[in-house]
Amino acid sequence: HSVRSTYTGLGLCFPRSGHVQEDMKAGLKFFVGPGAEGCNVICKSDAAKSLTGAIDELAWTPEPSLENRWPHNTRHERWHGTYKSVLRAAMLQSGLPMRAWDLCVLYASVMLAIIQKAPIYDWERDADGNVLPEHAGKVGLTCWEAHHRGEPFAGPIQPFGRLCYYLDRDHPAMANTQPGIFLGWRIESGVRYR
Repeated sequence: HSVRSTYTGLGLCFPRSGHVQEDMKAGLKFFVGPGAEGCNVICKSDAAKSLTGAIDELAWTPEPSLENRWPHNTRHERWHGTYKSVLRAAMLQSGLPMRAWDLCVLYASVMLAIIQKAPIYDWERDADGNVLPEHAGKVGLTCWEAHHRGEPFAGPIQPFGRLCYYLDRDHPAMANTQPGIFLGWRIESGVRYR
């Protein structure tokens, strides 16, 4: 399940084994965050009943594509293709087995948000191609920075699946660190890293 902000370009993906309305609702709420109650959110989606039902439950404005018609949401589809390439590359370099793909889903979407530049659309430019003043603030920013009002990503930038050491002071006779595998960051509701 992938959710993406059209304005900032930031997307987040969640591993799901099926299309269950409660899962779709949880993903949408997680992306928008705790301040989303009572907001007027326009949500473009495909016509899946589980997704449109979740949007209705959240009292957002649904804008589904036509059922069994292509293309659905071309910007989101293009982003999704890029995201899949990042996911495949991260899995390949990690050496982890295919069964571990779900561990890389969130990592790949956060990494893409950290490195990809925020989009500047045609409607954000004047007739001469110059960026309009109200959209000039996101020029040169990554999707993460645009989504977080210019704040850069504060977490460690590490490859997926790399050997790392974490603090573990469970027993005084043991070392202060233990080996582990870096699987990503703890992202909280509202796409926040703390």
